[in-house]
Amino acid sequence: MQPLRIKKILTRAAMMLLLLLTGVTASAQPDEAALDSLRQRDDFVTASLLVATPGPHLYSALGHCALRMECPAFGLDYCFSFEMNSGNDATDYLNFFKGQSPSGIIAMETPAYLQRFKDEGRGVTQYTLNLTPVQKQEMWRRLDNNLMEGISTHFDFLYHNCTSTCFAAIRGQLLDEHLEVKEWPEMLRLRAAFTLQAHTRHAPWLQFALMTIGGSKADEDAPKELCVAPEDFGETLAHSVIVSADGTERPALTGEVRQLLPQTLQLQPTWLTPLVLAATLLVLLLLLTAGEWLWGWRRLARATDVVLLVVQALLGVLLLYLVMVSNLFGQHWNWCLLIFSPLPLLAWLCCRRRGWYGRLALLYGGILLLAVASPLITAQLIAAHRLTAAAIAVRCFSCAWAKNRKTK
Repeated sequence: MQPLRIKKILTRAAMMLLLLLTGVTASAQPDEAALDSLRQRDDFVTASLLVATPGPHLYSALGHCALRMECPAFGLDYCFSFEMNSGNDATDYLNFFKGQSPSGIIAMETPAYLQRFKDEGRGVTQYTLNLTPVQKQEMWRRLDNNLMEGISTHFDFLYHNCTSTCFAAIRGQLLDEHLEVKEWPEMLRLRAAFTLQAHTRHAPWLQFALMTIGGSKADEDAPKELCVAPEDFGETLAHSVIVSADGTERPALTGEVRQLLPQTLQLQPTWLTPLVLAATLLVLLLLLTAGEWLWGWRRLARATDVVLLVVQALLGVLLLYLVMVSNLFGQHWNWCLLIFSPLPLLAWLCCRRRGWYGRLALLYGGILLLAVASPLITAQLIAAHRLTAAAIAVRCFSCAWAKNRKTK
């Protein structure tokens, strides 16, 4: 991705379009009436939504969408896409999850844009928008203006992403008309947590990460427009109408849906999912605890507890950082702070020699059991979270039992 280079390449084309829409060309002064008649033709400019299927990378796991603008009379055909400006270093992932990845509108000639997805084996579908000539030209003008702004915003999962950008571009130029969704896709009618799980069903680690940092927002009924993913954007528009000032309606899409690229990529889900890892951890800690009390594996158990506490603390610090500084997920309660927290390590370092430390471990184990029973409380904690909580609770109860026996 090189937005600055693409911006430079397209500056001349954008200026040509600007001159074209004001009735002037760079090479000649055509008859004003003829040019005005040309601009009024419905096929003078075509505006379409392009939807790409999910890709193999973390940032492409939900698919992608962009707007295609064509002017056949002057040989112009460009795709405007909301993209992250990735530097391909470790900080990209941190910025990605806290909603602070530098982003903006880029534009590419359509063949070059499609080639990116063809190389990855991803499918691309085109939906033609049912806009008036004036609306399509206004959309192109606004997209050109956004292009000139360059990397001017940040990516996040709710407010600034490819779907929200396309939605805003479509709605922003309707002038005295407005877009009305008659029927939302089924998965968008669910609670926010279940909608997110449906969208990330093919990316278990992304699902786990987003549900971990999502917090209590998972239990809210988020605005449906914020929950639209590329895969259901086309269906959303197919069940939408454009309503004019006098109340008349017309479909938001026109013509046939076109398959520009077939999907050849076969996504291979990893066997090592968060659920598998959490289940394995629970089984190993149950075996370790049995060995501790039946066969005297106390040193191994104590060493394992220390490692578990350190990992738990590191994950807790990271989660606290994301919750407190994230533009997207901050300023609300997060149930995962019960599971991933630095407090158990601090308590062990400061209080493990105290006589009441066993009762503290017992109390924390009981709190973790609440996380295990979380479906009665919150939708944020998925099965992997609950199994992890159960695994840590096993060691808490074992520690409490050992401390109780030692004090007697």
